[in-house]
Amino acid sequence: EAVDRHPSAGRQALSALKRACRDQAPRMQIVAHAQLFELLNDFLSRSHTLAPLLYKTLIFSLIEHHQSEFVRQFVSNNMALLIRRHQDLPVGVIIEPLLRQLALHGYNNLDFDLFVLLARHSRLELRHVLQLLDLIHGLSLVDALHGRLASIPYLVLLDRFHEDPAVIEAVQQQSSAALAMFMELERQAPGGNANDVRKTLVLEMLA
Repeated sequence: EAVDRHPSAGRQALSALKRACRDQAPRMQIVAHAQLFELLNDFLSRSHTLAPLLYKTLIFSLIEHHQSEFVRQFVSNNMALLIRRHQDLPVGVIIEPLLRQLALHGYNNLDFDLFVLLARHSRLELRHVLQLLDLIHGLSLVDALHGRLASIPYLVLLDRFHEDPAVIEAVQQQSSAALAMFMELERQAPGGNANDVRKTLVLEMLA
C-alpha cells in the first residue's frame, strides 16, 4: 500500500531491499529476500505493475547467489513456493538463466526440486521442455550421484508432452545416443566400478 500511495518512495524502498540482498551479512540478505518475496506475492495477487520487475530481480538473485549455499537455499525454496502458488507465472524467464548458471557452476539437489516444479508448470513452453529434456538427459548419463534424481523431472516432462512430435524426436535422439554410449562402454576394456556405474545409468535412462 505504501508503494501505491508514494510511488517514488516505494521504488526507493525496493532499491534499498535489492541492495540489502547483496549485503555482506547473510542474515541481512535473508531478511531482504524474505521482504521481496512477500511483496512479490502481494503484487502478483493484485496484478501490480511492479510485479514483473520484482520477479526478474529475484530470479537474478537466485542465479547470483550460487556460491552461498545458505542464501541460495532460502531463495530457491521461496522461488519454489512462488511457482506453486502462481500457476500463471511465465516460467521461461527463469529456465534459461538457470540453465546457463548450472552449466557454469554446477548443481545440487535443490535444482532438481525446482526442475520438477517447472516440469509441472502450466505455462511451460515447448522450447523450454526441449531444453530441460536435453540438460536432464545429459546429467542422468554421467552423474552417479544425481542421475536417478534427474529421472524424476524427465519422466514428468515425458508424461505431459509425450505426444508432441518434437519431444518424440528428441527422446529418440537421446535414446540412440544413450545406446551408443552403452555399446562404447561395452567395447572398452573393463573399467571397474566407474564403467559399471555409467552402464547402469544408461540402462536406467533407456528403461
